[in-house]
Amino acid sequence: GSEYEIGLQTPPVPFSEGIKGAVFLARNCNSKNNREQLVRDLMATSLRVDSLSSCLKRGSPPPGVGMKNKTKLIHHYMFYLAFENQRTDDYITEKFWNALMSGTIPVYFGAPNIKKHLPFKGAIFVDDFKNMTELSEYLIKVSNDEDLYNSYHAWRNQSYPPAFVEMHNRTLHTSQCRMCMWGHAYKYGLGWNHKKQLIEPVILPRETCLDENGLLRSPAVESWSSSSSYWQRSMVDVTALSGKSSQCSSTEEESVARVGSSDLIRKVWSSDGCTDFYIGGDAPSGSLILTLTFPMEDHGPLRAYDARTAWIQNDVSRVSLVVDRRDGAPEVVIAATGGRVEVTVDPGALPVRLRIIVENLDLHHDGALDLPSYYGEKMSEDVWNHPEVFALEN
Repeated sequence: GSEYEIGLQTPPVPFSEGIKGAVFLARNCNSKNNREQLVRDLMATSLRVDSLSSCLKRGSPPPGVGMKNKTKLIHHYMFYLAFENQRTDDYITEKFWNALMSGTIPVYFGAPNIKKHLPFKGAIFVDDFKNMTELSEYLIKVSNDEDLYNSYHAWRNQSYPPAFVEMHNRTLHTSQCRMCMWGHAYKYGLGWNHKKQLIEPVILPRETCLDENGLLRSPAVESWSSSSSYWQRSMVDVTALSGKSSQCSSTEEESVARVGSSDLIRKVWSSDGCTDFYIGGDAPSGSLILTLTFPMEDHGPLRAYDARTAWIQNDVSRVSLVVDRRDGAPEVVIAATGGRVEVTVDPGALPVRLRIIVENLDLHHDGALDLPSYYGEKMSEDVWNHPEVFALEN
């Protein structure tokens, strides 16, 4: 089911049965927008206002009605004071939607752009009135005019306007379900469409894929070279020893290969959506260069976030490399241009572990382009926070 399917279009509070007044439910009496004063001002008029929660407590629930089910409670009143605790565009909470679902008429105070979200006559807006006295007089008028009252419920028997459906089609999933999906995307570095409230796939390939020779082909194309200087390089062959496969895998099975004619061993495997390298053993004299070519030619300059982590990113994606080496070992030099990331490994730095993290950029929050994401940060910590092992003796 969904909030949309459960239906805002529930039966209205019957004109002949509804309490000719408004109910207010709130515990927080210290709101950012001073909504409490509006309620006080409305209470001072001739309109019946029952405040049934701890804030501005006045009145009691109708006979036989408890406080546990707010929807059933609200259904006994013609009006519900859906007053948010702040005034921010698009900040529209369950107060408003639950009022519609309960069959009452919301009297709304909160998001200035509320009418953008409700393109039909279904609510009364505080901002349309000069003061609470004028609002009170209108609510009393509506409560005594059946045709006027029913005009606020006519939408319940009509098709939703296309603009409303397009804006709120995300509610094909409940708020709890959307929160769960967002948490999954947040934890595992997946994309999140804030407008549609849905998970989006990672734009760049993330799967760990090998070719028939055991070389990495996704998320980057792997090659090796050695050099005595920057201008004198020679390609180095890689010989697969185990785990050779031309398929992609999300398992933690290692692919082991020998680099060149030496005893340098390279292992690669997949873990939590990342691709991990281990480089160890006996290396030949001189530095080795691991080149990883990503399908991201239009990225900005390589950015070193800290001593272990560097990344490249374009307008929508980020590729991070996390390096873990022995304390006191020589620095592992990383350079990048045109999608080619070169990792220069000095023999004295071995063994080295390298993690590739691929994710979409967070384009929704200010400052996110300059900071690691939650997923990136946790995946980085997993590399250099080694587990401690203790031996217990009886």
